[in-house]
This record gives sequence, structure tokens and C-alpha cells, in this order.
Amino acid sequence: MNEYEVILEKVGTGKRGAWYSVTFDGKILCVSRDPEFEACRELSALGLRGTLRTRWKGSPHHAMTLDILRDAGRKTEESPTKGLRTVKWQPWEDKA
Repeated sequence: MNEYEVILEKVGTGKRGAWYSVTFDGKILCVSRDPEFEACRELSALGLRGTLRTRWKGSPHHAMTLDILRDAGRKTEESPTKGLRTVKWQPWEDKA
């Protein structure tokens, strides 16, 4: 099975929370508020399959291990009643 690694780094904070850059193979793959799952979607779009390991910039240890194909369909959601959880991801509707 193929295994890939991305490096996560906090790059800013907006009204709705922190933003993170995701670096893959020496290049910024994306900037997101949900970097782990967004990285899976980006890698899946590149045709990559297998295991993704995340690591925070400067840390020698992996933070999270994901299955690229399975977790490309997930996102993080937080609500006052249900707390923090992962749910099914849906792309934005194009209303044009």
C-alpha cells in the first residue's frame, strides 16, 4: 500500500477559526481550515490512493493517519449541541 506524508502549519486566524497550509512533496497543496480532510481530497484528485500521515511543521512525530480515499469524503464539524465530530463532506453547489 502507498504511504504519503503532508506537513501542516498554522498560517493565520480568521473570524471562523485558524487556517493551515498543507505541504506535500515540497509544495503547498492547499490552505484550509480543515487541513487533514482537505489534503485527502486534493491527493485523491491527483489520483493518489493509500495512507496519508500528517505531521506538524517542526515535529518529528506523525499527528494523524488517514485513508486518502475514505477520508476524502469526510469533514470536521462542530456544533454547540453535538460538539466536534467528523461528518460526510459535500461539495458546494454551483448555483450559476
